[in-house]
Amino acid sequence: MLIPYYQVIFESSVEHPIHCHIISTKMHIKLIVFCVVAIAFAHAVSDGEWNSYKQKFNKHYNTPQDDALHRSIYEKNVQEINAHNQRYKAGQESWEKGVNQFTDMTEEESKRSRGFGPIN
Repeated sequence: MLIPYYQVIFESSVEHPIHCHIISTKMHIKLIVFCVVAIAFAHAVSDGEWNSYKQKFNKHYNTPQDDALHRSIYEKNVQEINAHNQRYKAGQESWEKGVNQFTDMTEEESKRSRGFGPIN
């Protein structure tokens, strides 16, 4: 979808260089807004919350990449916990979820750490 838009800009640049600049500026503004929104949602939890979680449950990761991976898992799971708890508050669930030492783990990691092997 963006390719035809850029083709219009390229074709228009010969005939209407000012018009092309306006379109290009609008596209840059849209791109900047998209990036700001993406960055805002990239970290669903604050650095402070993530660091508090790691400290509370004595979590340490070998590399920054491993830390980032477990943070993204934690964020996804916290979003699911929050959605579940909203349903609980609305009377649609019978129990409330909470963050625990497994919140930064995949389901498979969580099962292994509790003594359950992979399910085949």
